[in-house]
Amino acid sequence: MRTGFTDDADIPDWARGAVSAAEKNGIIIVGGKTSGSFAPQALSTRAEAAAWLVNMIRIQAKG
Repeated sequence: MRTGFTDDADIPDWARGAVSAAEKNGIIIVGGKTSGSFAPQALSTRAEAAAWLVNMIRIQAKG
């Protein structure tokens, strides 16, 4: 399973399915980081976490 992130090969195999699903559902947006990367080893910012939560709430509300 592939993602649209520039560093797709760096995403661990065990996590790639979840990252891909989050990407396809609009929770995590490719291009959120200026490099288009997912940066699997980096810490998330509060802003990123807040954006993911808002996106999940919007998706659930559409349900």
